[in-house]
Amino acid sequence: MGSGATMSASVHDLERTLLELPPDATIDRIRLLNRLAWTLRDEGTPQRMRAVAVEAEALARHHASDRELGSALVALGFAEYLLGENDALAARAVEAREVTARTADYWSQAGACVLHGLLHWNLGNYDAALREGFDALHLFEQLDARVDAAWCCTAIGGVYQNLGDLDEAFRFQKQASALFAESGHRLGAARTQIGLAAVLIAQGKLADARALVEEALEAFRALRNTSGEARALSDLGEIHRLEGHLEPAFAVAQESLNLRRQAGLRLAEVTSLLNLGRLHFEASRIREAREDLEAALDLARQLGAKPKIYQAHELLANLHEESGDFAAALDHWKDYQRIREQVFNEERTASFRNLKLGFELENTKRESEIHRLRSAELKEKNEQLARLVEELQLTQAQLVQSEKMSALGSLVAALAHEINSPLGTMQSAADLTLRCAARLDALTESAGSIADLKGNPALKSTMDALRRNADLASGATARIGKLLGSLKSFARLDQASFARIDLHRSIDDTLAVLEPEFRQGVRVVRRYGEIPQVYCYPAELNQVFFHLLRNAGQAIEGEGEITVETSSDAAVISLRFTDTGRGIPEEQLAGLFTPSFRRSGPRVKASISLFSSLNIVKKHRGDLRVESEVGRYTAFTVLLPRELEHGLDLAP
Repeated sequence: MGSGATMSASVHDLERTLLELPPDATIDRIRLLNRLAWTLRDEGTPQRMRAVAVEAEALARHHASDRELGSALVALGFAEYLLGENDALAARAVEAREVTARTADYWSQAGACVLHGLLHWNLGNYDAALREGFDALHLFEQLDARVDAAWCCTAIGGVYQNLGDLDEAFRFQKQASALFAESGHRLGAARTQIGLAAVLIAQGKLADARALVEEALEAFRALRNTSGEARALSDLGEIHRLEGHLEPAFAVAQESLNLRRQAGLRLAEVTSLLNLGRLHFEASRIREAREDLEAALDLARQLGAKPKIYQAHELLANLHEESGDFAAALDHWKDYQRIREQVFNEERTASFRNLKLGFELENTKRESEIHRLRSAELKEKNEQLARLVEELQLTQAQLVQSEKMSALGSLVAALAHEINSPLGTMQSAADLTLRCAARLDALTESAGSIADLKGNPALKSTMDALRRNADLASGATARIGKLLGSLKSFARLDQASFARIDLHRSIDDTLAVLEPEFRQGVRVVRRYGEIPQVYCYPAELNQVFFHLLRNAGQAIEGEGEITVETSSDAAVISLRFTDTGRGIPEEQLAGLFTPSFRRSGPRVKASISLFSSLNIVKKHRGDLRVESEVGRYTAFTVLLPRELEHGLDLAP
């Protein structure tokens, strides 16, 4: 069974993104590793998939939640299935079920069902394999995860074929084919062609089967999927054998075996060895046939794959009988009957459960059909809503830009006023410097000697004036430099859009930019607690601080106070902005964060500063709260999670 949604990013892209992640971005690293593992699965490289999944599992076990650990365990378990490591798969499947049960991650819960189904299928426990497969299929259908549901249908069809129910096998393969085609999933479509061909081979429709296998083989090679290519070659060899073309059958069967050994696909290697042994036997190459079949039996025993074990015993029994070694033939025949009885006796005793599973499947299919019908009815409405949302987002962006431009105009006016004062000082200083220089020229020309010049009291007063003037000019320059530095830091012109910052410094920079706009008599009180630096979008949070502090200053008429208080606990950082202004009536609080419009002469102005501030805080997985009392105060509190890098969606 397959698991894991198809990812569009290539292995190279994902590996490059991993290298670019900062060392402390653990959650994002785990998620990218899991994506990379599934992408490697699609490329048919299970050994690399396991290595990547092992890294994701180790990180998740020590640094992440059950959600990330569950996803990592599912990926690792699937790699172990591909490599035929049943003991490891069994342990992984049990832990994955325990971990995912503690989360609301239904995809990983379905993945845990997949792992159990694969394990039971390998061991020949077909009733349990079907039960787990149907449970996973039901969950994937609820999630509308069509590619994953298609992989489940492919595997369920394979189990039914092992049970000899070719009609059900073909039906599930066709269902998988439709889902893969609908999703544009090329690998899945090729894999389903192989499943359909296997049913046609069992029905003796070799020409139809050959067409499907050859088309699938071409697709696997184009996708560079080694495991799929090996499976297609194996089936093509079986078609050649059934048509009596043994030499072509030998060639493709040997090529399939080589590919499976290179990729470490041990369970599939058993199948190739059985196929080669059967071919050697039919070509009367008894020694080669015995070697292949005994190798297949040994490997199947190591893997605990009962269906493969009894197939090997059956072929060895026929081989020894043909060679005249009836004692050895009888031993193998007894083992064949005993193990096959274990497998299919379990199926007979589970017949009632299989009927129940069939009934549950019909319910699932009916629910799925209802869902599809509803989806069809809602499709047009959803498209209309999508267009409406797009228009609303465009309008919102225009309103936000308008609000920014309005705030920018006010800010520029205040800054221009603030800069004018030191500029005036500097201009006066320049004028005074010129007049002092002229006076020094006059003193120099009128002095009879250096001694006369030094003794002139006018020289001393002129030099004192120049020194005082230089101090004034230096102070004015420093004032402008500080203001421009605060403005640059506020705008974050030279920093990344997502970065780790000191929130206190951001608030201070915002206040430095806004203080020229505050009325005289407005005092700012800082009551900073101990808070950690956090990952965020600094320019956007600065915009929030700007709106809240600017509104606080505008709410104060005459003298008043703006208080900024910060604190944190184990999970949340609190930033509280309180003003002693006019307050907000209670009936207006409910709609405070809703965009509003007001007429100003012939123009209509939008007020969306609080609306955009709330959206920015929500983007950071936080909250913005307000409380107020008319005539006394208004307080806005920004609540942010301490570990923002774990909450933001940083996927490329």
